[in-house]
Formats: sequence, structure tokens, C-alpha cells
Amino acid sequence: MKRTVKLWVSVILMMALFAGCSVLGTSSREISNIMNSESTEEENNEENFLADYGNEFDLLKNELIKFFRQFFSVSEEEILVLNAYPKKLNDEYWNEYALIKEYVFKLLKGYMAPELEEKFENQFLTTNIHFPRFIEVNGKVIIKYLDIEDVNYEIIEEDKPRYTLLTDVIVKGEVISKEKFIQLYNYNAEKNYYTRKENKSILEESDQDEIKVKCAYILELVNKDEKVSLMSLKENGEIYISEENRRNILNNDFLQRVPYLESPQVSDEALIKLFFNQFMNQDKDSYQYFQYAYDTGYNMFEQMLSDLDLKDYVMLEKGKYKEQFPKTTIPAKDDIISISMNKEDIKVSVHPDTSRKIRKYFADFPAKVRLSDYTNSDIIYRYLVVIEDQGEQGAKIKGIQYLFMDSNTSFIEIKSNENAENAEEN
Repeated sequence: MKRTVKLWVSVILMMALFAGCSVLGTSSREISNIMNSESTEEENNEENFLADYGNEFDLLKNELIKFFRQFFSVSEEEILVLNAYPKKLNDEYWNEYALIKEYVFKLLKGYMAPELEEKFENQFLTTNIHFPRFIEVNGKVIIKYLDIEDVNYEIIEEDKPRYTLLTDVIVKGEVISKEKFIQLYNYNAEKNYYTRKENKSILEESDQDEIKVKCAYILELVNKDEKVSLMSLKENGEIYISEENRRNILNNDFLQRVPYLESPQVSDEALIKLFFNQFMNQDKDSYQYFQYAYDTGYNMFEQMLSDLDLKDYVMLEKGKYKEQFPKTTIPAKDDIISISMNKEDIKVSVHPDTSRKIRKYFADFPAKVRLSDYTNSDIIYRYLVVIEDQGEQGAKIKGIQYLFMDSNTSFIEIKSNENAENAEEN
């Protein structure tokens, strides 16, 4: 309506301008100012609309974060009960349904659309909700979900007030080893899910760790009056898996491991730089000593680390030292006879497999190497470094893995550009 009025005002003013109408007593400059003012007001209104639209999206995101925090607060018992999916229904299942319904309404309280609530009231067997469950990730099994870190979404279908969203949820999970999981849980064929074993196996703090994962879901919801009402929530994997087999812990297609840390811990980064500064700036004889000690035995290897001033940086295990620091970590490969690098050039980044207890990092750095033919070359090295805390001694390097080295073309280009700039200045 406002846009129409503005249009007519503009038309009248233009007619008056071209007709030279003296009744209005308005100059062409004044008319131009009025039109510009109208245009500016219209642009401001559009900007305000876009700002409100953005706030609307923030409100939806906040609602989703609140919902998923409630949804992932599920306990061990609730995971076991809500994921039972018997192939044959019997009296025991119907007797247990009251407990299933109790847990459903607890986890979805305040977020259920009437249609979804009605289905669960009437013992709806093919559930539209994929509840949190045990999942194996890199040899560890998530047995509990912790805090929600973030939720991102994309609207893929809209029929107001109904929406279908692709949603990514960043959540922390408590994990144990696959071996410990087998000690604690048993697969129950009748329930088609796991049950807790009746044994005295205790879960120690040392058995547990935390990781961070991104879970992908497809949500169907009603978003009305800034309130989310859920109609369905399903895991969004690339491979279709039947409902009967979906709850298998190996089915992790909808889930992706993400770094537990956003950036390296300051103390870890300093430790890595100190170690590589000492390790890389050795001569050929020192690296031959490394190989000899490695082949001889643990005591000699420990002595070698001490002689090369490396022992204080590492956490050495007698039965695993060859796995921790394999011979492939030696940087003097092929025809390299000496290496020179600067610790300030080391770039440390977080590896996706980093957990709360086991911190993994990539270490990338340029180095100048001397070859057997007495020529120099620029090389880029990449290593994987594993760090753990060792009680009162603090963080120590538990393992190193050589990944690759390559010609440092970017390093050469940077130096060439710097030289060219210096030449121009001179």
C-alpha cells in the first residue's frame, strides 16, 4: 500500500515538474529531494525487514539448540529402552510400552506436534523419531551424550507454517573402547538392541574419554509463534538402512567426527615447537644413533633420547616405544645429510581425531636440507603428533608419525617475492 502511494506521489510530482505548474510553487531541486527522501525511506524499510528476517532465523536456531539440549540429555537406561525394536511383538513389549511412552514424552516435552503426540499415545510402532543411541566411532563407542555446542540448519522445503530442515548438531559424546563396551553390554535378539550385562564390571574414569561429533538429521516441524513443534526427526545418512537394522552401532553414516578443540592448546603448541626444534636440527650421525638405539632395545633408546636432549619432551612406554617413535620419523631420508629449520615456522593444527584426553595435531614446517651432492633444497615436512597429560609432569608427546615431505615451492615463491620487493626498494 505504501509503495503504491509513493508511486502516485512521484508521478504527480513529475507531471508538475514537466508542466511547469506554478500552483505547487515547488522547484525542481525540491522535487528531486522529495523523491530521494521517499527512496531512502523505502530502502531503510527493506533493510529493517531483512534485519527482522535474520532475527527470526536466530530465534529458530535458539529454539533448535534448546530442543536438542533436552533431546540429548537422554540417560543410559533411556537409550536402551527407546532403541528396542523387536522383530516379533509379544506381551512383554506391550507391557514395557508404558515406560517407552514415559521416556518419549520426557525427551520431547514441549516440542511435540499434536500429530506426533497422538501416534505415541496409540502405540505407534514405526517411530518418526530417531532417538540418541550407542554408536561406534574409530574404535570407540559413544555411550552418553553431553553438551550441545552448536546447531546449523538449512530449509529444504517450506509450506508455512510447516518446514523441512537439514540440520547439523555439534555435540560432545562420552566414549569407551569397543572392548569395554562388549564387557558391559550384550546384544538381545528379542529386543533387537543391547541390554546391560548383569556383572560386576565397573566403568572407571580411566576407561572414559570425550569426543565431539556432528550429527545430521532431517527435521519436519511446525514453526508457529516462534515455537517449534516436532513432527519427525530422522538420521540423515547417505546410505539407506532399514529401520530393523538402523540401530546397529556400526551404522554411523549420519555422523562425522570433528575436532574436540577449535585451536591448539598453547602449552601443547609450545611443546611441539620445542621438540621439533631439537629433533630436526641434528646431524647425520645423530639420526644413525637413533636407528641403532631403536634396533638395540628400550634401554638404549631411552639413553639415546637423553643424549639428544629429547627425553624431557616425551612419554616413553617400554613395550611400545617402537610404535610411539618409529624409524620413519627420522627426517634425514634418502640423500639428505643435514637439516636446518626454525621453530617459529612450525604451524600446528588440530587433527579431527582429537579427544579430551588424547590430543592430536598436525605439525607442518619448512626446512632447508643439505643433500649428499652438496646442493641445498627447500622441503616441507608434515608430522602427526599425539599428546597426553602425564600427571604432575604435565603434557608429554606420546607418539609421532611421519606423514610426508614435499618440495617447498610456496616457501621458495615467498622468498623470491621478498627478494624482488627488496630489490625494488633499493
